[in-house]
Amino acid sequence: TSNRLSISAGLTTFNRKMPPRLVIEMAEENLEKSKSVDCKKDGTFKNSITLFDRTMGWNEYFEMEMLGETLADEINSDNLAKEFLYHLIELDERNPYLKENFVRGKEIVVPDPHVYYYLNRNYSKGTEDKSQRDKKINELMEKIISKKNYKHIRVAANIAAYITKDLRGD
Repeated sequence: TSNRLSISAGLTTFNRKMPPRLVIEMAEENLEKSKSVDCKKDGTFKNSITLFDRTMGWNEYFEMEMLGETLADEINSDNLAKEFLYHLIELDERNPYLKENFVRGKEIVVPDPHVYYYLNRNYSKGTEDKSQRDKKINELMEKIISKKNYKHIRVAANIAAYITKDLRGD
């Protein structure tokens, strides 16, 4: 393969009542999106994964998986309310790092204050002192808000939601 082996994947989540034919069609569409990545723009040719309406390289995916696991750990240790994940997914609708959101006349929302607000509101007040809580919130904030992570925050939030549902038996 002359070091040009590429692995593309298209994943989809679905309700178990959905007809298999539709699930297969959705997964095939996601696979086609992964295979059509423009190598000149992001340095990859194919070699991508598409899930939760995002196409990204494998390195980006693994970073989102780690961030999702971090968020799930915070939720499962009762430090962070799981509603925070749904706020992230909602904020992603106006994600400033996605080119499809740059439409003339469409509002561009800087996510920093919104993410901080929801983190502060959904992070446990607990028994630890305020400075320790603020430190943890700022650490999470740095992980979430960086451009490379926030661009695909929908993936990390969904991964965290699935992990927490699985661990809690939902």
